[in-house]
Amino acid sequence: MMGTFLRHHPGWDGQLVVIHDDGLCDNSRDCLTVAFPNITFETVSPELTTRIDQLVNSYPDLGRRGRRIYSLEVCRFDFDSLLYEDSDVLIHAPLDDLFERPEPFLAAPDGPSYTDCGRNPKSYDPVPHDQMRDDTLLTPFNSGLMRFDFQSGESSLPCTLG
Repeated sequence: MMGTFLRHHPGWDGQLVVIHDDGLCDNSRDCLTVAFPNITFETVSPELTTRIDQLVNSYPDLGRRGRRIYSLEVCRFDFDSLLYEDSDVLIHAPLDDLFERPEPFLAAPDGPSYTDCGRNPKSYDPVPHDQMRDDTLLTPFNSGLMRFDFQSGESSLPCTLG
């Protein structure tokens, strides 16, 4: 999580933001504030919560993945660049090459992509290559670690919930 990132980037002086729902208790918030004095906390917006609820109502198989969509909250922030990291990500080496790349958006492929699989667009379950259909998602990414560069000079990123 943030500690492993900071261990490999000791001179980093950016803003730390925790995006959370009502599951983040006061004790956890207090512990994080002591460990990371420049941390702020942002609750998931009601708009995104409503949209996720609508999505899960239409596609019940996605219910267990609802919190993964909280990463869309990065679109609310006004930063020149941003690194999004899930709370379960451990950084094992410096990410300098990630910050030096010119692309406006970078993310790793998700697990099934490494085995030439796609994803079912409704359930998001892995689809083996020999069972793919026209609607199979072929290039899904892992939203657990994403880098956004909003000042890259390329076209702006589509960050809208509408």
